[in-house]
Amino acid sequence: MKRIVIGFCFFCLIVTNSIHGQERIYGPFPDSLVKHRLYTTIGVETAFLGLTHYAAYKLWYEEANSRSFHFSGNAEDYLLMDKAAHAFAAYQESYHAYFALRWSGVNHEKALWYGGMTGLLFQTYLEVVDGFYEGYGFSGSDMLANALGSFLFVGQQKTWEEQPLKIKFSFYPSVYSRQAYQNGIESLFEDYNAQTYWLSINTNKFILKDKLPDWLNIAIGYSTNNYFTASQGKYGVGLSDIGSEEATREFIFSLDIDFAKIDTKSKFLRFVLRHLNFIKFPFPALQLDSNGNFSVKGVYF
Repeated sequence: MKRIVIGFCFFCLIVTNSIHGQERIYGPFPDSLVKHRLYTTIGVETAFLGLTHYAAYKLWYEEANSRSFHFSGNAEDYLLMDKAAHAFAAYQESYHAYFALRWSGVNHEKALWYGGMTGLLFQTYLEVVDGFYEGYGFSGSDMLANALGSFLFVGQQKTWEEQPLKIKFSFYPSVYSRQAYQNGIESLFEDYNAQTYWLSINTNKFILKDKLPDWLNIAIGYSTNNYFTASQGKYGVGLSDIGSEEATREFIFSLDIDFAKIDTKSKFLRFVLRHLNFIKFPFPALQLDSNGNFSVKGVYF
């Protein structure tokens, strides 16, 4: 399921010129359909799907045996980290597809339903592919997480035409990343101990009513520690080689920067900020794990 993250990273590399009316790093929308932009958007999204499929095959399916379509009941697997990854990917794919359509001159309502559902459609496709490989399988709980991610985007855009709640991602190499994987790219997509998924919340919208800078969010993160996945075993590394502490869930409370709320006239800076806004910005944090251990982090990423 970690393949979803690499799909989104490919998407970030190839999508350009998304536009959003409410978020300040974007310019105004065209008043009418711009056909060459629409064709570009369709081509980019098609390429994204193809690249995602190729990356998933190379990282997960190449050594797996194909079989007839089947289901997988994995609701409790991976301490729910894969569900967070599904929601993150569906949300971000819907976000970028909607804004790419608006940049193309598609009106709000059509872009909302066509673009807003893109994340769910892409993730459904990947879930169907899962169903044809041994060790995977089509998962209803994964689909629920996909739907939650896409509908979080659609619901906010329909209600407020902005995104005061964003799902974000951060990564910092763990001991597993350094010892259980052949390279940093694999650890980025495989090691749940190194990943954190965040709900970044604009408190001005809901609580403080413009008492803080509009770009300053609070963030609630979820991660794991000492969680050993089966994929690490393919490199001959077992849990005993690294440590045998109990796997725990981690809950993190921090601040974040919503780059979409930053005013700048620089086209280059706006482009950079657009494509970094899926990443949680490093800040001090408070961390509580499922064993009740509390710690303060000078900087958490």
